[in-house]
Parts: sequence; structure tokens; C-alpha cells
Amino acid sequence: MDQKNHNIDLEKLVATCNEQAKKFPPIKKYLNDRLINDDIIDIFKIGYGMFWQKRWIVIPVLSYEKKVLYLKLRKDPNDKSNRRKYIYYPENTKASIYGSEDILNNEVLMITEGEFDRLVAISKGIPAITSTSGVTGFKRDWFKRDETGIGIFNEVKKIYICFDSDKPGMVNSGKLADAILEETDRTDVFLVTLPAMVNGKPMPESGDLTDYFMLGGGIDDLFEKYTLPCKKKIKENLEPIEQPKMELSGNGEQITASDIEAAKNADITHLVSDITKRDPDGKAWLCCPFHNDKTPSCVIYPNGGGWCCYAGCGAGDYIDFIEKYHKVEFKEAVRLILGKK
Repeated sequence: MDQKNHNIDLEKLVATCNEQAKKFPPIKKYLNDRLINDDIIDIFKIGYGMFWQKRWIVIPVLSYEKKVLYLKLRKDPNDKSNRRKYIYYPENTKASIYGSEDILNNEVLMITEGEFDRLVAISKGIPAITSTSGVTGFKRDWFKRDETGIGIFNEVKKIYICFDSDKPGMVNSGKLADAILEETDRTDVFLVTLPAMVNGKPMPESGDLTDYFMLGGGIDDLFEKYTLPCKKKIKENLEPIEQPKMELSGNGEQITASDIEAAKNADITHLVSDITKRDPDGKAWLCCPFHNDKTPSCVIYPNGGGWCCYAGCGAGDYIDFIEKYHKVEFKEAVRLILGKK
């Protein structure tokens, strides 16, 4: 398809691509393997086609009135020549909510990180939406209150945010929860913390909702064991804390710039007594020591990756964590990490 063709009938194009997907075994198998079954392919008109000389999986994005607005194209996983993960058709299209047509019809709603996760959630009976531009894609303009004081989530009683189990997912799920709470008075917001292990099997690095269900995770566990309520504003605490600049000194009373840099990249897990589990990739999990946490929602990333509470109470570097955890000042935290007296 040529992006310059502005007269294309999107509804007809969606139907053509949908038929093509159902007749192309490798793509059909890929979708089925990712728990997107034939019924979901048909209901949501998932397709397959050639655009700009590349092969793409086609995801139609609808308006509230269920009219096709544009196509989200995800590259064919077998097309190794394509460096772009996704693109829109027409190409100058702006991102939006995928699933907006369902917001007004459900009192309970899940927000996922991607389109496929949304479809898998729906296949499990969970109404869901997502942004077509990824983890940072939700714009406040999409759901903020209008001049009458009503936002699009105003009639939704419960929202569950389930982003991937990596640092961007954790931090941005908290920011999104905060933004939603500021724009609605009648909605409870929850963060879903995907576990590191499911049925004795490790989740992939940056595991997502689809991975959870592919490993046999249950719906009841998802909402009972791995869900944390978010009832307060948390935006102020989500930004990594800017550490003060220290004057250089060799007199033993102050720490040097190289000390600070070393502490930001050193292993701190030996200073944390309540780590409950460790992932194969080095992530260390614990019940967050900074709020009443019964499910491990706090992760310490390896190799200078800092820490983040999935429940949204904070994020920062290693020095910041040790300051809070051991209730010491900045310089003392650096000394603890480096083993200096």
C-alpha cells in the first residue's frame, strides 16, 4: 500500500487483511501461540498485509463509534530486514487509545502495555484498553475532565494497570495511576505486579501479561495475589531523586565525586536483609520497606539500574535506597555501600 493514497477505504482494507491473516499459516500460528485465538482474530479483524514493501500484522484501531480510524502495523516477526517495530497507516496518524469503544461499556477495566496484551486480556474475559504508542503513550488529554467536570473514566469503578515487569513499566504504571486518580472521583485504581515465577517457571525478562498467561497463570491469582491498591497521589515520589553535589576532599570527612559514582553502581543487596527472591537476570525483589506491602512490589535492579517500587511509592538510585532503608544521610549511605567507616 502507498501512504500517499488518501482515498483508500479503510473498512475494506481491514476486511481484506483479516482474510489474508487467516489464510497465512505462519502468522496465524504466531498469533495463536501468543494466545490470540481464531475468534479474537475474527472479532477484532486482526490482519496481515504488505505496506511500503514490508510485511505487517494489521491491527485496526476504532473510534468510540466503532469506525476504523487507522491501522497499527506491527512488523512480521519473521521479517528480519525490517528495523521498525511498528508504524501507523496512514503514516501521519497520531497515537490514541486502542479499545476506546469499550470504555463506556464496562465498570471494570484493565490497561495493558500493548495491543496483543489487550487482546489476550479480552480472551480471558477481562475488558481492556491500551495506548498505541507504548508504555509512555497515555496522554492526559485523552481522559482528563472536560468543562463539565467529567472524564472518560468517570463511570469506570475499577481500573487495573498491568504493564510489563521492567523498570519503564513499573515507573510509568505509577505515573498513569496518579494521573487517573487526579481526573476521576469515583474510580479505584490498582497496579498489577506480575510475578517473577509462574507455576515454578521463571517469567521472561520484561515479562508481560501474555507471558503470564502462557505460563499458566490464573485470573484469580492475578487479581488477588498480584494486585496493589493505589489510593493516593504518588506522582511527586516517582521521579528519581537528584543527589546533591559533594565538595571534593581527601580529609576523610567528606566523600569524593568518584565515591558517589562508585556507590551508584555498586551491589547493595548485602545491605538489604529482607530480599525474598532473585530473578535469573539479577533483579532482587522484596516487600517494599517504605509502605505497608504484603506482596513483593519493590525491585532492586543489577548493574547500577537503581530501584523502583511497583506500587508507586518511589524510585531512585542505590544511594537513595540505602538512605531510606537504613535511615541515614546521603554521605553515610555512600560509606555504607562502599564499606567505608
